[in-house]
Amino acid sequence: MHRLEGFLPPNTAYQRAQVIAAQRTSALGKCLIHEPQLLVCDEPTSALDAQTGHTIMELLRGVALEAGRAVVVVTHDNRVYEFGDRIARMEDGKVIDIHQQTPHASFAAGSPGATPTARLAS
Repeated sequence: MHRLEGFLPPNTAYQRAQVIAAQRTSALGKCLIHEPQLLVCDEPTSALDAQTGHTIMELLRGVALEAGRAVVVVTHDNRVYEFGDRIARMEDGKVIDIHQQTPHASFAAGSPGATPTARLAS
């Protein structure tokens, strides 16, 4: 392995984040290809940079707007709240608040023909 050291890229946090983003996007694509009616996502933006997380959430919001489909996102990341039309807050395993809102402006609730602005990379 020591002979290859000069040819291998350094193991940086940025490179690890890029690998995680690619794995997350690939896994999401594999799920979406089956067009499930319900998609449950546990921390879909964790370990992602802000831009990639935003792209993932735009994609999920687009899926949620399709007829007969719903997306549930469980997260600690408050940056994703703008994409939801219903936010349920939990504490100690119990729902303590449910808040209705108008989602992200580019995906206004009820917009006919709304489509995600992001696509999975091939």
